[in-house]
Amino acid sequence: MLHCEVVPTTRPRHTLTETESVAEALARARRRWPGERDSALLRRLALLGAERLAGDAEADAERRREAIRRYRGALAGAYGRGYLGRLRGEWPE
Repeated sequence: MLHCEVVPTTRPRHTLTETESVAEALARARRRWPGERDSALLRRLALLGAERLAGDAEADAERRREAIRRYRGALAGAYGRGYLGRLRGEWPE
């Protein structure tokens, strides 16, 4: 007898073709979570990937903030007084 889980939803469903890289990801997931169905494994992989991306985004933002702190003011005085006015004076009207 075929087991069918009823999942009432208005949310979109997605289809994923099992390419070589997806097959490898599923194989790794099966070793990590043996006994899970492929749909559950794909859901776990998607959620893990989302967590990883969120962590990467936070780390990237912190690296940017650190670079700003490190280089803040590094070019202070590099262009001298009146530089912008002289530059604008070179532009045709």
